[in-house]
Amino acid sequence: MPRLTFAGHPVHPQLVGVPLGLLPMSLALDVAYLTSRKRSYVQASYYTMLGGYIGALTAAMAGLGDYFEIPDGETKRIANVHLTLNVGIVGLASLNLLRRRGKTRLDGVDVAMAAISNTALLVSGWYGGQLVYRQALRVSGRSEIANSTEWRLPGDDKIEHALAAVPGNEPVEAPEYDGRRAIGEAAYRYREERSM
Repeated sequence: MPRLTFAGHPVHPQLVGVPLGLLPMSLALDVAYLTSRKRSYVQASYYTMLGGYIGALTAAMAGLGDYFEIPDGETKRIANVHLTLNVGIVGLASLNLLRRRGKTRLDGVDVAMAAISNTALLVSGWYGGQLVYRQALRVSGRSEIANSTEWRLPGDDKIEHALAAVPGNEPVEAPEYDGRRAIGEAAYRYREERSM
């Protein structure tokens, strides 16, 4: 499955903001309901969760394009944990949405399911960060899957060039390097600067 790109950037990280924002907001609306017992929070929570669920499915489709290109190794093991957590989150959200459909009141099970899925979302987000910041997945010039097939919309290169023409947005190719070594060097420079 090819990697998905829009305007020269991976699509998956562009889409994850939807579930990362809406699913926690749904839990916050649950808490607002529990403290006030206002039924309007129940409906708002349901539709917020539904939006987060649809956003998660959309982000997952884009993420799968990247996932299937990752060769076996440490990056694939981290991606497996990230994927497994996300499948669990979507499954739990599916059950939660079915339980909540048409309800005007929430019970402890509804809220507990939302709390568990949001906790898993935080952990999954951490693993997603590991893939980008430690493994350099889809980082220009350093990614293991940089040479795999890529799907782009027609005219996408024009959008990319238009955005790159904005001052300060010029694309920069990062040199190849060992990420762990670079992190160690950065930590060393930081300690040196702090000691001056």
